[in-house]
Amino acid sequence: MNILVVNDDGIHADGLNALIEPLAQIGQVYVIAPDSQRSGSSHSLTMRKKLKFVKKNIPGTKMAFSLSGNPADCTKMGLALLNRFKIKIDLVVSGINHGGNLGEDVIYSGTCGAAREGILNGVMGMAVSLDGSAPTDFKHAAEIAKNMALTLKRDWIENPKFFLNINVPDVSAEKIKGFKVTKLGIREYVNWFEPKDIGEGTGEVIEVFYGGTQRAIPKEDHESIDNDVEAVDNGYIAITPVFTDATDVKNFDLLTEVIKSMDCPA
Repeated sequence: MNILVVNDDGIHADGLNALIEPLAQIGQVYVIAPDSQRSGSSHSLTMRKKLKFVKKNIPGTKMAFSLSGNPADCTKMGLALLNRFKIKIDLVVSGINHGGNLGEDVIYSGTCGAAREGILNGVMGMAVSLDGSAPTDFKHAAEIAKNMALTLKRDWIENPKFFLNINVPDVSAEKIKGFKVTKLGIREYVNWFEPKDIGEGTGEVIEVFYGGTQRAIPKEDHESIDNDVEAVDNGYIAITPVFTDATDVKNFDLLTEVIKSMDCPA
């Protein structure tokens, strides 16, 4: 099995490097990762600008490059580059992200964007994240990624229309309660936005800094947990199938009636 490892935290990130040894036990590992931190890049691609691959020597890999682009670029351009070497990738593994990608996070996440780009190219993808504000021990999450890759190899999904979003609690292996297949939850943040006038008091030049802190999530009875936010907060590994088709089919009929009632010509 040929595995492409990508991320959004950069080529030197601990989470990415933790994946290499376990995945090398089950396949050939190729790394294409951003040359710098690119968190929050979502699914953005670099357009009308040249990108640069730089070959890296990373033990355990068959081939490794940094790329002067975004995470989705790493998947898209990485697959194209490897194809030039007659290498067909079977699985894209994105991560391990330094922090969870839960609920609405998947919209902004470069880790998820890179996995999503895999399935747009006909390659099964999974995004792996270790929850926590400053996670440091990625070994267990890397083993989870390896075992999931083995499962996908056994029960392979042809022409995938979704990627797997996997979130691992930042606790010791003994404290993890198991797996939960979940839907996306709602991850609420206390957002803050700090503008600073750097235009000598004119207000014509404003520098801003944006950030946020996750709201506390109440503990729930494990039987009622059906979303990724609550699952991880209660000690479970959350696995969510995320589709590329974001069409809200439930509101088709309602929208059709609204359009019919429009008092204007088409």
